[in-house]
Amino acid sequence: MKFVDYISDITTAIMKNNEEDFILECVGILANLTISDLDYELLLTEYDLVPWINNKLKPGACEDDLMLEVIMLCGTVCNDDTCAKLLADSGIIQSLIDLLNAKQEDDEIVCQIIYVFYQMIFHQSTREVIIKQTQAPAYLIDLMHDKNAEIRRVCENTLDIIAEVDQDWTIKIQQEKFRWHNSQWLEMVENRSMDDDMVGSYAPDHDIDPYIQGTEALDRPEYMFADYNDMLMDGNVTPDYIDEPAYQDNGRYINVPPDMLGHGPGMMDNGDYYERPPSHFGYAADNYYYQDPYGRPMSRGGGY
Repeated sequence: MKFVDYISDITTAIMKNNEEDFILECVGILANLTISDLDYELLLTEYDLVPWINNKLKPGACEDDLMLEVIMLCGTVCNDDTCAKLLADSGIIQSLIDLLNAKQEDDEIVCQIIYVFYQMIFHQSTREVIIKQTQAPAYLIDLMHDKNAEIRRVCENTLDIIAEVDQDWTIKIQQEKFRWHNSQWLEMVENRSMDDDMVGSYAPDHDIDPYIQGTEALDRPEYMFADYNDMLMDGNVTPDYIDEPAYQDNGRYINVPPDMLGHGPGMMDNGDYYERPPSHFGYAADNYYYQDPYGRPMSRGGGY
């Protein structure tokens, strides 16, 4: 004996029995049927199940367990195109949206409602109703990043179908996916833009030492000559601490042998090195005879 032979008795029990626990089990049986020979349209119309379903989907009309089974029954019968249209024409989509708002903390109910939308999206007759006449796609976008992985999966699958058939929703869905996947980058750009806008609001640094503000005036070539013979030294090296390799590098830089530089060790006729220069200005040239108090070489007439 086939199970389908008992469908009529089960449906009759749902409509005439007042025991909610018994009804819960009967609805659960119908919701889990996957019999290809079962005529769901006949089941809905002959037993007038559509108004009964709509009534049970009102918030507070029944216990959550029974409500969940009724929603699962909707997902099952919506596999049939004609049944899906019957439910859509009865206004069940809006009832499910209202229920989605009322039970948004119940992941199982939310997931089953989204599955009903997923089933209806497959049919041309109900696809246009969901996309054009309800806000179901907007709710699906909001739930696309839900903490529940199964809810996210069903939302993604449903939105992918919507994006294939409606250009307007395609753009909105793509924008939301981009925003979500690049949320950290977008937040960084937004914060940086706010920082740039605030730059002009800072008070001027009037109290800062003007000598500190004018340090760029020291970055001039004339301050990097080794002596008054206009030999340019490397400005990155402090003369007080120049060692022989630095002199040699600087000599190559200005194409002058190391022993010819204003700084650095020169050699006497007998091959001995001169002593360390008495000041950071280096050795005095032959045409200089004196030094000023700061160690700079002066000519006999007092000039530099």
